Amino acid sequence: MINESNKISISGLRIKQPIGELYVAKIKAQDLLKISYSDIRSIADENYRNKYLGIQRKLDPKRERDIAKYVQSFDATFPTSIVVYIDEKYVLIKENDNDTVEIELNNITEKTAKIIDGQHRLAGLQQAIEQQERLGDLFSDPKELDKLKNFELSLTILIGMDIAEQANIFSKVNLTQTKVNKSLVYDLEEYSKIRTPYKTAHNIVVALNYSEKSPFYKKIKRLGYIEFGEEILTQQTFVETLVKLFISSDPEQDRDEIAKYGNIKDDDPKLPFRKMFRQEQDVEIAKIIFNYFSAVQKKWPEAWGNKKYLLSKNNSFRALMKYLRDIYPKISQEGIIPTIDMFLQNFEHFEIQDTDFTSNKLKQGESGMNDFYKYLCGSITYAELIKDMKNEL
Repeated sequence: MINESNKISISGLRIKQPIGELYVAKIKAQDLLKISYSDIRSIADENYRNKYLGIQRKLDPKRERDIAKYVQSFDATFPTSIVVYIDEKYVLIKENDNDTVEIELNNITEKTAKIIDGQHRLAGLQQAIEQQERLGDLFSDPKELDKLKNFELSLTILIGMDIAEQANIFSKVNLTQTKVNKSLVYDLEEYSKIRTPYKTAHNIVVALNYSEKSPFYKKIKRLGYIEFGEEILTQQTFVETLVKLFISSDPEQDRDEIAKYGNIKDDDPKLPFRKMFRQEQDVEIAKIIFNYFSAVQKKWPEAWGNKKYLLSKNNSFRALMKYLRDIYPKISQEGIIPTIDMFLQNFEHFEIQDTDFTSNKLKQGESGMNDFYKYLCGSITYAELIKDMKNEL
């Protein structure tokens, strides 16, 4: 805690590692924000032209905004440490008898603790605090502001290291972290104690992937790896597309709202399954998707589920889901799930054949998805969709 004598005293542990000694403690967000700074890597002024200073990357505004929103959610957490470097001249370590230490920071300023790792987390906290403060007394929640200021952070303190050692630690922390496969992230939604858009989408994926009558039977790659040898579509693509196009424009906000109030409050006509999600009709959502893609399977039986063709792969799936979003409101009736035959009527007029779903005839990637969707909508013709291979060569 910062006192009037310009000091902070915190209890911590001494940790011995090959690089040397470091200290682990806890600190309130408002206290760390007052003494920390990001040493952004940038070109120096004209007196030091062509010389680079600092070790951190530039702040990503979107990531900062996302974190500011996240820290105001009901179950926000930063379980890993913020890592800072503090010069020896500011630090006095007092040993205790039980392997703990008292860390006293003296003559502190706003540039006492240089952030080695965690600048976006701190910037997000700062932004969230400022947002609450700008609301003023009439609109802000004093408890929310107090919660943000007193958000306790795990802090790892490095002392007495030169700039090369600091840079080495920064690079190791960031380069050795393995990016988690998003399919695994969505799979873990199964353990959520509350309903969320992602949990609903995950449950639908699992049901469709393991039902023998499903057009997706054994076709969805869960957890980022092959289980049956027949998988074509990724769980990540299925979950994200279903949520974004049909259920929620802001899944994290919905999750927070459900946790606080028991349910989401609004429907959105642009999201065809949102009302069903709010009414906990997850089975009905699964049946609609089942019937729609069963119609796709009937229209193109050779290409569907066949790895040689593009129809069941991620980009074609996304185009088909966008088309479902367009046609579903036109053929749905209150309380009645459209049948396979009702969906099939929307495919009968298409000229594209099974054998057309190859990279020789269709573009791949984002542009290919967009062209297929435009074709489904009638914005381009079959001739415009299929590549002229003579012109391609």
